[in-house]
Amino acid sequence: MKKVKFIKGITGSNEVLADAIPQVAFVGRSNAGKSSTINALMNEIVARVSKTPGRTKEINFFLMHGEKYIVDLPGFGYARTSVTMAEKIRGYILWYLTSPEVRPNLQHLLLIIDGSVGMTKFDRELIEIAYEEKLPLIVVHNKMDKLNQSDTIKAQRAFKQEFPRQEYFMVSSRTKRGIDALRTRIGL
Repeated sequence: MKKVKFIKGITGSNEVLADAIPQVAFVGRSNAGKSSTINALMNEIVARVSKTPGRTKEINFFLMHGEKYIVDLPGFGYARTSVTMAEKIRGYILWYLTSPEVRPNLQHLLLIIDGSVGMTKFDRELIEIAYEEKLPLIVVHNKMDKLNQSDTIKAQRAFKQEFPRQEYFMVSSRTKRGIDALRTRIGL
């Protein structure tokens, strides 16, 4: 029996936001491994993983054990999408992150970044928005299996230097490294 059930995809105000169920939201640049991270945390296929980045076009709500929403926000920054669609997706993400409808139920916001690439302009922009909105942000460096130990240490130092107070996890959705610690931290 699946423990996570798809409820609906939204693009703005919706009754799903009014039911007071806590939300754990995932946001990240297209191709950072957001869907793979969600699936690794859930121990089942919840979010569709595609070979083509940028497939998620709505804010998708999944209900876990009937008590918590897993919210999969569309990926941002994908170069092969039209300018119109990119702006629409950016608008959905900004609406979700700044909406008073969402704020009371948002338990955690996980920004998934590609740890093998490092921080991008888009990642930094989302961190700034999260800080401005005082959102409960956790930065998740995914794909850490692609780095050797020395490069992992360099990546940690660089991140800590730029964001000294920001909580973060280094994980690999492929090898499951760090997934249990992150799952425990966000109460899944």
